[in-house]
Amino acid sequence: MTSAKIEVSASTRRFPVNGLMKVPTGKVVNGNVVVDDASLREGSLVTIVAAEDDADRLELTPEQEEHLQLSIAEADRGNVVDGYALLEELKLKNQRR
Repeated sequence: MTSAKIEVSASTRRFPVNGLMKVPTGKVVNGNVVVDDASLREGSLVTIVAAEDDADRLELTPEQEEHLQLSIAEADRGNVVDGYALLEELKLKNQRR
């Protein structure tokens, strides 16, 4: 069992999960987990889920990350398409062909 000190950096990325949890991102630096969320309080209970192989890791260019952040903000404002409605619409379009 390896213990790691949690350090919080200044940049914040929030991914709300049912409004009660945050899913911050981070990485291990010199044996410490450095989290990209400055709003974690001292003593916060955290769970770390790590990929077994960095080869499966998704890396984004700055432009892709900016697009992702804009898309997340758009979804946070409620500007989304219901997945079931979209599938029904596509199904109807396909039946008309």
